[in-house]
Parts: sequence; structure tokens; C-alpha cells
Amino acid sequence: MYTYIHIIFGIPLSEKGGEKIVEWEGENNPLFSEYDDEFDTIVCGFTTLHHGGADNYVGYCGIEIAKFNECEDCVPYSLFEPTMEQINEVFRLCERIPQELRALCPEIGMYYIFSTS
Repeated sequence: MYTYIHIIFGIPLSEKGGEKIVEWEGENNPLFSEYDDEFDTIVCGFTTLHHGGADNYVGYCGIEIAKFNECEDCVPYSLFEPTMEQINEVFRLCERIPQELRALCPEIGMYYIFSTS
């Protein structure tokens, strides 16, 4: 099993946000949504990531700038700067997050998120 680090530009799903999604899912709340796009599972506007130790959802809304695992020696810093096109895309994607959930999460920015294989 590998640990992956995802460098994202967007909104990371906070622990409280993950708890809220689980609550909505259990209540069959109409704000709960889940679908698969071409590559990922999207839950309430957040791309979900696998994390073996998590009780709640782990993920982000935005774009993945880079992804690397614990075996890689270095990652170019130049990858961590979003383009204007990517910035505009992130603001568009974040509009789909329910307001109640967005209030529980950090502001749009650069973050790293851990996942496992």
C-alpha cells in the first residue's frame, strides 16, 4: 500500500464536511448526490479519494495539480502554480457544492491531501 499526496487547487473536504455528507447520506437528504464521471466518484461536488483509515469521505473540489507517492524523490515546484484557465475552472466547479457544506470547508486555495492505494 502506498501513500499518495495530491496537490490540489480548490477546496479540500474538511472533516466536518465529510461528517455532514455521511449524515445526509444516512438521512436520504436531497442535498446528497453521488455520481461517477469518466475517472472519479463525485459526492456532493467533491472528488473522493481512497483513504483506508477514514471514517468519512476524503476529497476535494477543484483540480489536481500534481500527484505523487511516498517513493518519489522530488516533485517540480513549477507544477504548483495554477493557470488562469485552471483558476476559472475551479471557481466553476465549486459552485456545485451545497452552501451548507461549503461553509464547513476552507476557502479556495492550494492544498495537499493524502490518500492510500
